[in-house]
Amino acid sequence: MTKIWSLEDAQTYFEQLIKAAHDEPRLITQCGTPLVTVQRAPIAHPAPHNALEAITGSFDWSDLPDEDLFELHPSPGRTLDL
Repeated sequence: MTKIWSLEDAQTYFEQLIKAAHDEPRLITQCGTPLVTVQRAPIAHPAPHNALEAITGSFDWSDLPDEDLFELHPSPGRTLDL
């Protein structure tokens, strides 16, 4: 259940309001009229642990084709005169 705070109490005890909003939303009212709800923001994405994770992110590698499906071109390439 959302707990209700008056605007005056929210201003006076702002730090406690923020800490309390981590557990459950808090409704701020003025003269009994709802003004705003304070709640914890969702964490979008955790920070990457390393550079590779930062580049690849959450890319799903499992649906890539196997390397065995690719054939090498039979051309020997070009010869170089050194």
